[in-house]
Amino acid sequence: MQLQKEQEKIQNEIFQLQKSFKIIGPHRADMGISIALNECEQIEEQIEKFENDEKQLKIAYRIFSLDMIGSKELQNIKKVFNSFF
Repeated sequence: MQLQKEQEKIQNEIFQLQKSFKIIGPHRADMGISIALNECEQIEEQIEKFENDEKQLKIAYRIFSLDMIGSKELQNIKKVFNSFF
């Protein structure tokens, strides 16, 4: 049960990042270059954190012989983010 709660928490954080990225992402015209690059770096760090968290959860699920499907939202936001570069 705890694993499921942790997975839901990560999914919610991914959703919030995705929502934030769509609304105020580092692609606004009124944002300076250094600020935009800093924002991009922070988003990239968050994506990496979520990927690592998911990997750890998958390991925990396997201990109990359970399968966990990776987040499609995380894959999508990573794909969109990487398309900017």
